[in-house]
Amino acid sequence: MRTRDSAIPVGLAVALVIAFISVLALIAAGGPGIPRYGEPAAAEGAVPGGNSAAITSGDSLQPALSADGRYVAFASAASPSGDRSLSDDPTLLSHTISAGGRHTCGVRTDGTVACWGWNDYGQATPPASTFTQVSAGDYHTCGVMTDGTLACWGWNDYGQATPPAGTFSQVSAGCYHTCGVMTDGILACWGRHVEGQAAPPAGAFTQVSAGWI
Repeated sequence: MRTRDSAIPVGLAVALVIAFISVLALIAAGGPGIPRYGEPAAAEGAVPGGNSAAITSGDSLQPALSADGRYVAFASAASPSGDRSLSDDPTLLSHTISAGGRHTCGVRTDGTVACWGWNDYGQATPPASTFTQVSAGDYHTCGVMTDGTLACWGWNDYGQATPPAGTFSQVSAGCYHTCGVMTDGILACWGRHVEGQAAPPAGAFTQVSAGWI
């Protein structure tokens, strides 16, 4: 008894390959309504014109501050469920803007911190104090206060929002851990430590960046 050949006809296979290549080319080049691969989709319509004074990327956010002081928050093309809000606060200092997992924070000209976006764990509710720098993590936020001590708020299941005592020049909030540069240049890290991410090397540093593990 003969069985039907289940192989795909050559003509159909060629047509499928051509269609697949065409789709890839359209995504790579960017078409009407399709962001170029790797580029963010603008939030709430078209992105305003103007030069960007500062930019920082988060887990699902790619925000920028325009030169005229208008803060624009982008939603990532890969994660369109992120915060899509816009902030027109002209008092935000461009070099202090920090995008976290689903929230963004910045230091105003008077030293107070402004945060917006997801606030499930209080990560977008900064304390009433003055700061020189702020870092938005995944679900927590930390900042260097004007006296050099640290303040953290938000999710703290791994102790990532419980900073050590001492004075710091810079802090970086990651996903489950946080690191900071103390005023003597020594690194301090706290929070999750399953991969050694909270055990910094010895030496003097001027900057640190906490990852997302």
